[in-house]
Amino acid sequence: MNSLLNVIGDIYEASFNPAHWNKVASGLCQLFNAHSSGIFMEDYEYKNRDIIGSYGLPKASTLAYRLGLAKYDHTFQLQAATAPGQAQQLVDAQKIKTTHPIYYRLILKPNNVGFLSAMGIYKNAEWHVGVALHRAFNATPFSVEELKTLELLYPHFKRALR
Repeated sequence: MNSLLNVIGDIYEASFNPAHWNKVASGLCQLFNAHSSGIFMEDYEYKNRDIIGSYGLPKASTLAYRLGLAKYDHTFQLQAATAPGQAQQLVDAQKIKTTHPIYYRLILKPNNVGFLSAMGIYKNAEWHVGVALHRAFNATPFSVEELKTLELLYPHFKRALR
């Protein structure tokens, strides 16, 4: 319970101190036993994708993502089809390997993302923000209980990002 409350506090601190989103991502990893996580943003007007905050992703991957690798991130399309506030396991890398091989080879495999759970936070005509949690190929998928716990964070993320 304390870990959940700590993440909620960090979310609100990040609303006025944007550098603190990395701390939120770190807290999410701790809370959900994920090896990496991120808060991702897609700006429709400027056709740009970026990482607002992250933890556990190699710096080279984050930089490459910001410099154009993000256009291959299929997570945005999967998450856009889901209502904001609904957490779900979006990716099992072994299942998506054949349907989206570039996404698998350029993003999932180099970052050891075998399972990806995500929740959309905010989506309108201008932008889309979501949170993603990553587990390794040899880890277990996220449970239904963990996804329900992630959904408890939705109103806090939404207020802080607004």
